[in-house]
Amino acid sequence: MLKKRFYIPAILLAIIVASIFLHFKMNYLYLPNAGPDHNLKFYDYQDFPEPLFLLIEKRVHGEDTKAYRVEDKEFIKHVIRIVDEAEEKPFMERYPFQNIQEAGDRYQVSVLTQEQGHKVQFTFYENSSIFDFSGVYFYELKSDLKDQLSQLASEENEVERGHYNRLF
Repeated sequence: MLKKRFYIPAILLAIIVASIFLHFKMNYLYLPNAGPDHNLKFYDYQDFPEPLFLLIEKRVHGEDTKAYRVEDKEFIKHVIRIVDEAEEKPFMERYPFQNIQEAGDRYQVSVLTQEQGHKVQFTFYENSSIFDFSGVYFYELKSDLKDQLSQLASEENEVERGHYNRLF
């Protein structure tokens, strides 16, 4: 009889803990106290509610901007991790271009939520290994991330112009 009294509260506690864990796992990109902790440390797990998507805006000099949408949760988490851990660049190592043509295509990458809009937003140029937040903070852009983002800016992920305005 004493064993039954012990098992029932233990099982109920396990169910409650599992329910709380599943709630966070299904509704947020990160669990509490497990989100970014370097460059993006001012973000909390609540800043990344599901569903999230990545918006890549590509501007080719002299052409209209094209937008691409990516919904792969693991890739979004990967982008946030790389941006969070990137090495800050000193003032002298910022964009070394003489003109916009030399810089190449401009990419603006945003992590967005359906309800809250922009969360993390950064910009980089095709011919640079630097990305920036609002043209103020500059960081090293790893070539593998740059290549992945460039590849995702393809026709299969392109957002039609009319739908683009409804993303927000």
